[in-house]
Amino acid sequence: MKLSQHNAFQIVSNINEIINRKMNIINTNGVIIASTDESRIGTFHAGAKMLIDQGLSELIINEEDSMLGTRPGINYPLTVDGETIGVVGLTGSDAETLSYAKIVKRMTELLVHELSIKEEQETEENIKNRYLDEWLSGDPSLITKAFIERGLALGIDIRIPRRFLAMAVYDPSDNVSLDRLRKLETAKRYLQQLSSYGSCHVSLSSSSLLIAGVPELEDSSVLHIAEDYRKLIANRYQIQVAVGIDSHSSHGGDGYFFAYLACKQAKKALSACLRTHRSNIRFYDDLNMELFTDELSDTVKREYIHKIFRGMGEEEIFHAVQILEIYYNTGGSINKSAEQLFIHKNTMQNRLKQIQAKTGHDPRSIRASSLFYNAIYFYRELGRDI
Repeated sequence: MKLSQHNAFQIVSNINEIINRKMNIINTNGVIIASTDESRIGTFHAGAKMLIDQGLSELIINEEDSMLGTRPGINYPLTVDGETIGVVGLTGSDAETLSYAKIVKRMTELLVHELSIKEEQETEENIKNRYLDEWLSGDPSLITKAFIERGLALGIDIRIPRRFLAMAVYDPSDNVSLDRLRKLETAKRYLQQLSSYGSCHVSLSSSSLLIAGVPELEDSSVLHIAEDYRKLIANRYQIQVAVGIDSHSSHGGDGYFFAYLACKQAKKALSACLRTHRSNIRFYDDLNMELFTDELSDTVKREYIHKIFRGMGEEEIFHAVQILEIYYNTGGSINKSAEQLFIHKNTMQNRLKQIQAKTGHDPRSIRASSLFYNAIYFYRELGRDI
């Protein structure tokens, strides 16, 4: 085991908060890699090197510079799992410093052991992440017998039928404070823990989203899982989770060969959630325009909006979108639309006629309704940035 400078620095900082003593951590080459005295970092400590080379159990130095790079104090070897990985030293010749030395030695060894376990866990997690990334990268030719066996050695059986969810945490308040960003990251890690729970579950984390594979279930059961994830994060962190779910109809007996397609579906459904935040959970099978809208540039969408609402300024377009969206959401009912807008039904009729007069398209006709529907969708995507 090699003691890294990063870990040594963390240990010195943590212990110094508890025991305010001058302290050094030295590697097996006798070089000080962490110290409460920054000027000593990187310098050679002849006493520590001798302690390691001769296998001493302790080394007390009484005189200043009696050995190269040393000061009065006491030094102990750091031993973890029977291996000497360095030396910890406390500067000072008073009785109190000497009495603290063995405590510091033990605390340091425990912290090193703890950090090494954490690093091993992170390494194992990275290996699993790379394997899952290979599986879900979109190249079925990679899925050979050897690839499957490699997964089994990692505790991952890709042959188990699964549904895939793409998830992202977000703050609806758009709070970008450092504390809030930390909370978002903590919530994401907790979400990954939730989605990894169970022998059949897998999860792949990236900077912006999380892919979770859960045992193959009907839509209603997968929806229940997604709702549980969303509620747990909302209750614990006051942060929202958007979830996109793949299509059940795309799964077959050898579905693990085409898991990347299910992931693409889940990601597309997630994008639809994040676009407007009207719904935090979407199924791929429920998408309509979302299936192709990502292929269009914002410039094309703006051009389409202005083409359909020609003759209108930005404020007029804004109000027209509000009216038409309610009108189409109520199935084209004048009465229901008027009720939601708190206006008389005759006023509603007049506003639809005004839109027709301005744009040349009658919102009440089947042909024009599809044109307006597309324009409304693009408008909601872009916000008022048109």
